[in-house]
Amino acid sequence: MENRCRIFHANLINAGILPLIATVEAQPALASADQVSLDFDAVQSDAPVKVDIGEQSFRLTHQLTARDCETLRLGGLLARLSGQHASRTRQTSGKQVT
Repeated sequence: MENRCRIFHANLINAGILPLIATVEAQPALASADQVSLDFDAVQSDAPVKVDIGEQSFRLTHQLTARDCETLRLGGLLARLSGQHASRTRQTSGKQVT
């Protein structure tokens, strides 16, 4: 990854936002989705993430380390450092992510 991409990637993780790489097949569904669902506890550094968009399911990839996965499970870097764990339901850009 280029430096800017790495910084952006790290900032997303630190904010508790899961950076996924959308497949060509998933892009139209993601673009029109009001809500997407995934299991944050199932996110692992070596496996794609199952994302449900309406009645469709997709397996999206990521470039997360085990530490990144743990930081996301805890709700981001601030929650990790403070020992407070954020809710796993987040509101992002007007779209509900559970």
